[in-house]
Parts: sequence; C-alpha cells; structure tokens
Amino acid sequence: MTWLIRTGGLNLYPVNNAIGTMVHAAEHSNIDTVIIGGRGRKRGGVVLSVDQLWLHAAIDESCAHLFDAAGYPHHQHFQYAVKLLFIINYVIETC
Repeated sequence: MTWLIRTGGLNLYPVNNAIGTMVHAAEHSNIDTVIIGGRGRKRGGVVLSVDQLWLHAAIDESCAHLFDAAGYPHHQHFQYAVKLLFIINYVIETC
C-alpha cells in the first residue's frame, strides 16, 4: 500500500520533524492518493469507484431506520455523526 500525503495543510505546518508531524498531526484529509496492489483507490483526495449518490441515499435510509427504531427524533446533528461513521466503515471495507 502506498499513500501520498498533501503537505500543504495548516495542520502539518511547520514541519520541524517530518516523521513526527505525519504521526502526530496528519489526518485523513491530508491523504491525497492511495494505491493498493497497483490499483489507485483514492486520487486527488477522492475515493475512487464509490457511487457517492447511492452511498448517501443508503446512509440516509439507514439513519432514518436507526433513529426510528431507537425512538430518537431526526435531528440533523445526529445524522451527520452517523453518516460519518457509515462512510468511514464503507471506505475501510472497500479499500
């Protein structure tokens, strides 16, 4: 697996110790490109081969189901947190 990191982000500045900066300050938004087994999985910060419209619709449907089942109102801030977890899980499984 190869990762290409964007180093222009403010969270990575200043780079006094390159390894320490990557370990302690880099985050997912700094990853520009991921290559696994010779195949590009992320390019330009965008995960490839993911149907974004389908993924968003599936996440919205799942959020509504979970909130209904738990008796929670459909508040926007809950949906964003759950969406983020679903997206992270989906990306991990597909990469």
